[in-house]
Amino acid sequence: SSVALAVSLCVVPALAAPKRSTTSFYEQAQKKIATVEYVQEFLSGGQRQQNRGFTDGVVISPDGLVLISGKVRFPQRGGSGRLAAGSRPELSSFRLHFNDGRVLRAEVVAFEDDLNIGLLQITDLDGESIPHVRFRPGFKPRIGQGLRSLTLYSAEYARTPVLAPIGVNALLDTPQEVWSLSGAGSSLLGAPLWDGRGRVVGVI
Repeated sequence: SSVALAVSLCVVPALAAPKRSTTSFYEQAQKKIATVEYVQEFLSGGQRQQNRGFTDGVVISPDGLVLISGKVRFPQRGGSGRLAAGSRPELSSFRLHFNDGRVLRAEVVAFEDDLNIGLLQITDLDGESIPHVRFRPGFKPRIGQGLRSLTLYSAEYARTPVLAPIGVNALLDTPQEVWSLSGAGSSLLGAPLWDGRGRVVGVI
């Protein structure tokens, strides 16, 4: 739970973050993050509908555990990616698309409602280990701290890497270690967070 972050969608200026190019972040991360393609099936207006959606996935263990956003459990409006009201859909056909052309299948391990994150398991590694992120140990966020996040799946950017400045604007008093962030829109849910030295400190 300590790697999950809450997102504040209030309109505030994005805080200054360490300057580093999208290219340098992506070169470091490209084998460890993927565009996750999945299928939703749900009832709407008495009819069964099917949507194909996308989100970011972060590989977090050598045996293929993957963190994703919990928003995949809610119906999406077409390809816009906006959350829509409705019953939770059945999820199937998880496929991870990596930049080097690898396409791996995965299945759901669990979802955590309070933190709104999910965990997948890659199913076709055949005993091989896979590159994965290592979370920075002992990281302590502070209000005003600048970080960076990277998203791959946003349709408006043709699924090219987008590096976003993120600022810590609150530390929330909850049972989990949760932060509030400025500069993070819904397209960044599930994406990894880096500090200025390129170390992963959490996911949005």
